[in-house]
Amino acid sequence: MNRVGEVAVVRYDVRHTYKGGPTVAYTVACGHGGTCNDVANEFRKEHPTLSPAPAVQCGDVSNVLINPQVMR
Repeated sequence: MNRVGEVAVVRYDVRHTYKGGPTVAYTVACGHGGTCNDVANEFRKEHPTLSPAPAVQCGDVSNVLINPQVMR
């Protein structure tokens, strides 16, 4: 999945949950940075009032998210 235009939805377990907070998180893994920007822009168009806006995953997230499962 290292090509422009390719994405995969990845489900993670949250390593340290907090008092009833979320136990899972979903990310979109992109084959190219421009593709991630396109996904983020389209998400914002569809959900303009969602606050806080979802974070962009860059780099290693193993300190907070574990057990990745590609959902596609």
